[in-house]
Amino acid sequence: MTSLRATWQAITWRNILLLELFGQLTVYFDSREEDVLGTWMGHPSVGYVSMAISVLLVIPVALLADEAVKRGATPRLSYSIAVASTVPVTLLATSATQQLYLSIFGLPLATPNLLWRTTIAGGFFMDVYVAFGVLVFTNQRTADRMLERFRSSELRRAQLERQLVESRLATAEAQIDPAMLFDALGAIKLGYMRGEERAEAQLNELIQTLRTALARTVNAPESPSQAQA
Repeated sequence: MTSLRATWQAITWRNILLLELFGQLTVYFDSREEDVLGTWMGHPSVGYVSMAISVLLVIPVALLADEAVKRGATPRLSYSIAVASTVPVTLLATSATQQLYLSIFGLPLATPNLLWRTTIAGGFFMDVYVAFGVLVFTNQRTADRMLERFRSSELRRAQLERQLVESRLATAEAQIDPAMLFDALGAIKLGYMRGEERAEAQLNELIQTLRTALARTVNAPESPSQAQA
């Protein structure tokens, strides 16, 4: 039930219109090369209606497969089933549309076998384009997931680097007492003002102390959580 609800929410009018436009254009351009489905009964619009129904039936199938992948199903299996399911879907849409037209406009003067031949031929013609659309969708979803994983990995790496910097700064603060540092600088300044020879030695000692603390900070081990990551 949750999968069906998530699939229904993923269906938008924008996506439906774009897919329908793609399907109708394929029928139009194919009609420029050969007779479109329904021509034999005097109603070429059968091809356009059949493609529209095929697209509407296939959209939930593709989205259900994508939802299954989100919930842990194998992408290769789920998406392969979605692509393969386009064959019975388009054959069903083609057969149902022709039967509807025949019931409305009456049976034309043609052999009954022609109905089945056109159903199979027209259904497989439409399946080529419908399956191609599903294949493009599944490949795009796979690429999107790879990009999301890459972005998550980069974000995690940046967070770990920031935590490492914060850890080293905390280590430096623990090793260097600010009060001691300011007292030492004040004493050195006062020594220079008085012209004491020891002021130079005190400055060198302070510099060496800071260098040692800095070296310990740079070489500080990572935290257990960072080491596990």
